[in-house]
Amino acid sequence: MGSRKLLTKGIAKRVGDGTTIDIWQDIWTPGSDDGRIKTRRGPQCTIRKVDELITNGKWNQRTLNRWFIEDIQKIKAIPLSITGCQDRLYWRYTNSGVFTMKSTYDVAMRATPVQWDGLKDMRGNFVRWWEGILGAKKREQGQEHIALTVNILWQIWKMRNRKAFDEKDADPRKSVQKAMVEWNEYIEAQKSLDGEFIQQTTSSNRSEEWKPPSRGQIKINSDAAFSQNTERTGISAVARNAEGKMMKAWARAELKASEPQVEEAAAIRMGMQMACDANRKEVEFQSDCKEVVDMINKEKEHHTRTATVLEDIANMRCLFEQCTFSFVHRAGNSCAHSLAKFAVKLTKNIEWEEYFPIWLHESAQKDYEGRNSDVSNLVISSS
Repeated sequence: MGSRKLLTKGIAKRVGDGTTIDIWQDIWTPGSDDGRIKTRRGPQCTIRKVDELITNGKWNQRTLNRWFIEDIQKIKAIPLSITGCQDRLYWRYTNSGVFTMKSTYDVAMRATPVQWDGLKDMRGNFVRWWEGILGAKKREQGQEHIALTVNILWQIWKMRNRKAFDEKDADPRKSVQKAMVEWNEYIEAQKSLDGEFIQQTTSSNRSEEWKPPSRGQIKINSDAAFSQNTERTGISAVARNAEGKMMKAWARAELKASEPQVEEAAAIRMGMQMACDANRKEVEFQSDCKEVVDMINKEKEHHTRTATVLEDIANMRCLFEQCTFSFVHRAGNSCAHSLAKFAVKLTKNIEWEEYFPIWLHESAQKDYEGRNSDVSNLVISSS
């Protein structure tokens, strides 16, 4: 692949306000292989820019259903800005979206998504080769690396059998792609039965319990939940004062399947909106998604999928006199967690102030007392 062609394929546009993105020509949909939409432009379609698909800060469902039925889920999974962020360029082949020479080399050279340095010399000795793979489990993300490699080998073995017994030819690249799809499905399977994403994070004892904020401040806990069966996403935010008393709760549901980190960040952003609407100036925002909290606090690079929401969060920080972001383990975030799971089942957004459902009261109380709870499955009216 030529360097010019590689650069052209690697530069994509991240949706901000959508005014500079050509729907039909630009690379802007992260969920597709080449970053472009699959829908062919109909002769009667006059829509050209992405901003024409957005109404009041949301994707226009009617427009998407009419013209972009093949791409509707991929488009809806793209987060939109609420602070007027501009469209931005990013590099598709790094998580941070920042161009690096190393990423260019990796894209140009790799034939599979997994490279094993030093294993080419072991191809004549399977035992040594496999021992070399197993030795990788001690390095960072080694277990995941091994698991993905095993899945690739399994796909190659099945391809070999189809050729040997059914005389069916197969493209090795498609086998690798299938392995990647199944790997992503495996990651999705690390969700509980109702579809919530299980955060694989480590925490100290200090972050396992919910603790009230200081006098004069409020703490807003947020969470996100996902249903694979219905492809619905629910996010929540719960505000409490120094006595642990709930002041406000907000839950939102959408018919879409998005990345967990994107929705966890969106839940934090919703909490910030809630605080701004209440004219709160000193707030601690807390989430059980350590990866997103670290990105907000600039301990980690921004992932391109979450970048729009994180930019909104950065823009909104100036609206507060004191604004902090902290991580708490799931056991200390059970109130927001229960509300997010409840939100998945909703058909409209809800907002509670002063009067709250009994089950949410109980969940908040157990947070305050340091006991884990999960009572969102109680059948209680949301009114």
